[in-house]
Amino acid sequence: MGELIYVDFRANRKPAVTAAELVEVALAIDDIPERQLEALKLYEQAIAIEPLNGVAWCNAGNIYVRLGDLNEASNCYAQAVRLEPNDGCGYYNLGWVHLTLGRYHQAVECLTASIKLDPKLADAHYNLALAYSKLDKPGSADVHFRRYLRLEPNGHWAEMAKRSIRFKLGSVD
Repeated sequence: MGELIYVDFRANRKPAVTAAELVEVALAIDDIPERQLEALKLYEQAIAIEPLNGVAWCNAGNIYVRLGDLNEASNCYAQAVRLEPNDGCGYYNLGWVHLTLGRYHQAVECLTASIKLDPKLADAHYNLALAYSKLDKPGSADVHFRRYLRLEPNGHWAEMAKRSIRFKLGSVD
């Protein structure tokens, strides 16, 4: 029988588990409703180990959305965008939160950034159209409703986009 090995973790500054490993485990469970708090703790541990981990910040934001804490989600997404400025998804998520919270100018800013990084992100066009509608800019809204329809003619929001265009301008084409 071998001898026991004792490790003094205080002397070893390298964490026993990496942030990437924690994120990987959290990703495996974060869409299971009864395990979301557990996943959130794993993301928070990953962030504690590696504060510049934009993926962990973004995924923590997703959990906060599911838990109904949009302000905390906004904080997480804002941090993710600072860390990953070339990731259109982070801007999209932050824009969606701003739109949901009624922060329409910020939503336009974030969703526009998302579209610049990923012009084919259909839902970004749809949400940008909604934000423009709330800001009483029907022409700009129409442009993005139409772009959504070009990208997703049978998408989840297609009928709503068509109705918005018909209501505002009288035609879909």
